[in-house]
Amino acid sequence: MISKLENFDYTIEQSEEGYKNFTVIQCKIKSIEWLYLAAKGHRRAIFDLKRNKESWLIP
Repeated sequence: MISKLENFDYTIEQSEEGYKNFTVIQCKIKSIEWLYLAAKGHRRAIFDLKRNKESWLIP
């Protein structure tokens, strides 16, 4: 195990070997549901990002 990255020497070939283990993931959020729990009363809302609308579910 390498204790400090500053003391680690590597070649470009060694560095590029890791690229095969990574990929790009693209996500598109359609909606978010928000929940707030409190002793005085819970609150819950939904945000529809696709239709650009938000609404309270509770209260």
